[in-house]
Amino acid sequence: MKPEPRHLAAISAALLGLGVAASAIGSHALAGSLDADNLRRFQTATQMLVWQSLGVLALMRWAAEPLRPALVWTGAALLTGTVIFCGSVYALALGAPRGVASIAPFGGLLMIGGWLVAAGLLWRRPR
Repeated sequence: MKPEPRHLAAISAALLGLGVAASAIGSHALAGSLDADNLRRFQTATQMLVWQSLGVLALMRWAAEPLRPALVWTGAALLTGTVIFCGSVYALALGAPRGVASIAPFGGLLMIGGWLVAAGLLWRRPR
């Protein structure tokens, strides 16, 4: 199934809502039950979730022809990386086995690579 800009924008908006909820949960419900390292992990995942979601939402605004297909696939890679990275960091913070942390770098690479590809596409964008 080919991703559409509106679908990626909708997913980004939903992830922003989850980011706000995660922030509230981290600040109120988890603040007394997680140690400092795990609370920091949880907060890092929440910040990354919000920033990445905002970025993809903005990127989909730029997804016009002729860059649309490439930017849409880039947005899909960015959201996939965000879910992999943030999900594994959340899981680790909430007590999952340390081995879960080994998948976070794959999400991080998708995010880094996705933004570099987006930068290259936007730089070369025809007027």
